[in-house]
Amino acid sequence: MADAARRQRLPTLLEVLQGHSGAPVDYESFYQYLQLSWNEDAMAFWAEAQRHEKLCVQYITEHGAMQSPALHTHFLELMNNAEKVYKRYLLSGDHEVLFPQDVRIQMPAQFTPSSVELLRMFEVPKKYV
Repeated sequence: MADAARRQRLPTLLEVLQGHSGAPVDYESFYQYLQLSWNEDAMAFWAEAQRHEKLCVQYITEHGAMQSPALHTHFLELMNNAEKVYKRYLLSGDHEVLFPQDVRIQMPAQFTPSSVELLRMFEVPKKYV
């Protein structure tokens, strides 16, 4: 019954972003729309932040949130990935996403050696997008 009801309505944005919808309101169509409206960087940020969160969850599942992260190569990769996303979309440049100040002030001031904090790093700007 729930599947039938879902087919009779437009998908939610989250369903589109997670690939749970079909044409003409699928991820690819939505991305093309964003390119035409000059918002593809916001979409790219959301996708990279989502990927980063999944990597963090995988790390926490495998290594735990409380272990010393300096001993794990995977954690250093998470740190590097977070820094890459931060520099690409939150600092001035060609791909900067212009977030309001109230979103920016909720971002961590620095990269900290905690897998839980890395997991939540892009939570606020991702919700904004």
